[in-house]
Amino acid sequence: MKNLKSALSFILILLMTGCASQHSGYSAANQKSNQPFTDSEITAKVKSSFISQKLFTKKDVAAMTIHVETTNGVVYLTGTAENQAEARNAVRIARSVQGVVDVEPRISIR
Repeated sequence: MKNLKSALSFILILLMTGCASQHSGYSAANQKSNQPFTDSEITAKVKSSFISQKLFTKKDVAAMTIHVETTNGVVYLTGTAENQAEARNAVRIARSVQGVVDVEPRISIR
């Protein structure tokens, strides 16, 4: 079971990293950033942290219903959570990611 969780986590991280890179429109050839991390990297790290927390800890995180977007290092969390604990955990996890300047939670409670 542990190997299955690890494999699923790895696959999800790969998929989200690819999606985040395509979504942001960032191109290293066309832009230079004074940010140590690109917005797409931050988005991917936040999403993968959500999934890791969901799979490997007992923390409540709405990994599949909270959407993550990053602009100039500011992480915007939108979507829904079952309760305040899920929303708070999402904000805490996002703030813990290296490169995050600020977190703007816009999460609705179902």
